[in-house]
Amino acid sequence: MSMPFEPEEIDDLDESLLETMDREELAEFKRQLQDTLDGLMVLEPDPDDEEEEYYEWEDRVNVLNDMIDAIDDKLDSLGE
Repeated sequence: MSMPFEPEEIDDLDESLLETMDREELAEFKRQLQDTLDGLMVLEPDPDDEEEEYYEWEDRVNVLNDMIDAIDDKLDSLGE
């Protein structure tokens, strides 16, 4: 499964990116984030074997979830 965002790109995601997006752009961005999250879930490292990698993975999953929540909030505020 290919991911729209590489793991390193996730580290640079910020809610300020959403400020200038319209409904259609937000919906597409959310889809890309969800596809990336789905791809990351398949790659979950074993926390017992690869502790540092697991924490990096977990941080990226949290960033993606936060961004998806922020998009949902923005869509709600736009009347979606």
